[in-house]
Amino acid sequence: MELAEIKRNVLTKLEGLDKRLIYHNIAHTLDVMEQTLRIASFDDTLTEREIYLLHLAALYHDTGFLEIYMGHEEVSCRYFLEDAGNFGITKEEEAIVTGIIMATKVSNQPKTVLERIIRDADLDYLGREDFPEISLTLKKELFDFGFISNEEEWNNKQLDFLRNHQYNTVISLAEREPIKQKNLQALLHH
Repeated sequence: MELAEIKRNVLTKLEGLDKRLIYHNIAHTLDVMEQTLRIASFDDTLTEREIYLLHLAALYHDTGFLEIYMGHEEVSCRYFLEDAGNFGITKEEEAIVTGIIMATKVSNQPKTVLERIIRDADLDYLGREDFPEISLTLKKELFDFGFISNEEEWNNKQLDFLRNHQYNTVISLAEREPIKQKNLQALLHH
């Protein structure tokens, strides 16, 4: 199956996402895919095959939101594995892709180059100028799903997250970390 067809199929599935998912939505999946490929382009040791596997992981990484919020990464792996037979990949490559997907779970530490790339791509917005707008969508989503109940709780979560977050790739450390620090300072003085 061609990548374009896989992408169409996944995006069609994602049209079924809960409308309250205004952060974890199709636009986020496309952004993560774009940032994954951008970050990967700075690593000339990656093979075409590894980039293909990254592409698959980026497309599937949030499909689990179709069923569940917390723990969606495991469900995303299941969605990927249900479709993987059509992709002409080996069992080893399936394991690599599920490892990449699981690296997007905040509590997990990325272990491989590919896992570090998607981890940075998934949280790329923390170090971008569009951080304020994107974080507002996450805030509304967390309110709507009952994970936060007031502004103070959101501000504390956001500050803790930014303080504890670390980029994993050379390019993200160079390009995104300085802006992330600026975004953190803006929150501290808001």
